[in-house]
Amino acid sequence: MDTASDEVQIDHVTIAGSDLDRLEAAFESVGIDPDYGGSHDGMPTHMSIVGFDDTTYIELIAKDEVGTALLWNDAIESNAGPCAWAARSADIARDVSRLEAAGVPVDGPDDYSRERPDGQLCRWKLAFLGEGEPGSVLPFLIEDETPLERRVQPTPSAAEAGFVGIDSMVIAVADLETSVSTFRTAFEGADPTSRSVSTGPFAGSVASVPDLPVHLVEPTAGGPLAERLDTIGDSPCAFVLEASSLETVREHVGELQRQPLGTESTFVIDPEAIGGLEYLCVTASG
Repeated sequence: MDTASDEVQIDHVTIAGSDLDRLEAAFESVGIDPDYGGSHDGMPTHMSIVGFDDTTYIELIAKDEVGTALLWNDAIESNAGPCAWAARSADIARDVSRLEAAGVPVDGPDDYSRERPDGQLCRWKLAFLGEGEPGSVLPFLIEDETPLERRVQPTPSAAEAGFVGIDSMVIAVADLETSVSTFRTAFEGADPTSRSVSTGPFAGSVASVPDLPVHLVEPTAGGPLAERLDTIGDSPCAFVLEASSLETVREHVGELQRQPLGTESTFVIDPEAIGGLEYLCVTASG
């Protein structure tokens, strides 16, 4: 991450659930085999990874022992699915200093780690931005202290299924104007374009942020997305995955439904095709 909005790079996204085996099984049902990543140090959670060739990844997180998770406890216990996103930082101390000077609340950076099943230790620093749960609207920042390839490796079966990376985030918010202002404060040049979407899962007022991998949605009252917002508050509701070929993706997940998303459109994967996981989307680079 840097001061320029076009240098904000997604590091990973988080899908939370009460049972890691069930989260893994959802991906296995479409031919993608997550890699078990191990337990987090000092927290009652463990995780698995679906890694992509562009070094982004999906983190599947659940509890592996009784206790309150320090991060995303409510999302884990309510099987919320998409719940957070992280941006990669090359110099987290510099980024924190800039954000604090811009008036963004920052917690950290602090040290975190987990031990992989092979015994190797992954260490990194995190900084949490803004209000609410980390990564709920603004991304949380991550800087590796051990090599990135120790934290994540591409999952071969993900590439075989046609997925090559994470394209963008869809974040459900209660107040679009406030959230747009939050992004303008945090990132220079973040001047969203807005559009009203009348149909589909992202019906409502949508602001897409040029040069940032973000779509903000204030959903239409009474719909499923509004109900989700009432339950868990502002948070990512969908991840748009980048595909090398939509045809290859269809061979694994079945038919895709094109849906409007701000000034763009995306293809939504049927939840029944992937273990009930909602709001997973895909776009094609070729």
